[in-house]
Amino acid sequence: MIVTVPLGVLKAGALAFSPPLPVDKLTALGRLEMGSLEKVVLRFESAFWSAAGEGDLAWLYLGEARGEFPFIVDITPDAGAPTLVLLHGGARAREQLDVRDDDTLVADALLVLERLHGGPIPAPLASHVTRWRSDPWSRGSYSFPALGQSMEDFDRLAAPVGDRVLFAGEATSRPYFGTVHGAVHSAIREAARLGVDGSGLPGV
Repeated sequence: MIVTVPLGVLKAGALAFSPPLPVDKLTALGRLEMGSLEKVVLRFESAFWSAAGEGDLAWLYLGEARGEFPFIVDITPDAGAPTLVLLHGGARAREQLDVRDDDTLVADALLVLERLHGGPIPAPLASHVTRWRSDPWSRGSYSFPALGQSMEDFDRLAAPVGDRVLFAGEATSRPYFGTVHGAVHSAIREAARLGVDGSGLPGV
C-alpha cells in the first residue's frame, strides 16, 4: 500500500494505522508543518490592465496591511478569459480566512486592484476563494521546514513501514518538498521501490 494523503491529513490523525506508525515517523509528523497559501481568483469580461494576455504578467503589492495580497498574477493565457489571481499566505491568510466570508475577501481583493489601477475597475463576472487550510482532504497548502525541524524529518516521513506501507507526496520529497514536482518525484521513488522501471518517463 502507498499512502499519498497530504501531510495535514496525517498530522490531524484522520487515518488510523494498525499497528500504529513507528515513533520516529510520528515524531517527524509532529515537527513538520503545513503552510498556508490561498488565492482569490477573479474573471472579468474584459481586461482593464495594460498588456493583458501578452505573457506572464505579475505584480508585487506592498499595502498598509501586512500580507494583503502581496502577489498578483495574470493567468489570462491559461484561463482562456481575462483572469487575475491574488495570493495571500502565512499568518495573514490564516487569520483572514477564519473571520471573512468569500464575498468580503473578493471585495478586499477588488480594493487592492483599484489602488493599483488608480481608479474604479469593472465588477468581476466570476470569483473563487480557496480555503485549503480548512479543507478536510488537505488541511493546508504545502509542507515546509518549521522551526525546530531537521531536513531528515522529510526522510523519516518517506521511510517505508516494513515492506507493506510506503509513503509518497510532496512532504516526503526532501529535495523538492512543497511542490508538485516533489510529489511526482516521490511517486517515481516509491514505484522504483516496488520494482517498477521508470526509465521511460520524461525527465527521469
